[in-house]
Amino acid sequence: CILKYFYDKLKNDKIDLMISVRDESYFQSLPFFRKVISRGLKFLNFFFLSFKVIDTQAGIKELSESAKQIFLTTTTNSFVFEIEFVRLCLKKRIKIGYQAVTTREGILFTNFGKNTIKRELRSLIKLLVKKRK
Repeated sequence: CILKYFYDKLKNDKIDLMISVRDESYFQSLPFFRKVISRGLKFLNFFFLSFKVIDTQAGIKELSESAKQIFLTTTTNSFVFEIEFVRLCLKKRIKIGYQAVTTREGILFTNFGKNTIKRELRSLIKLLVKKRK
């Protein structure tokens, strides 16, 4: 079980945060517009937010008590909360582990609605502005 693997990494390797990283098959299964958004976030993470973690949208799978305390300080209430959380974890220099994940067969992804995109863009802009302060 993948969750047991994440738990074991956390416990045995003294990792504070286990993050999933989407493999290429994930992107192949996305509708075009959602693919553009996902790749755009990866670009922003790498170039503008100076992340060592390029993919923040595959999900946080396991976290230690110290990472949990950092998580509780986040203020973003949207899909991009993971960007804020990982940025804070990097700033606190906690140990992060990564694991490639793939989608289950048969999953159909939809595009985001206009209101969702607007809300997420506002949240992302707030994060970018907050980073500069």
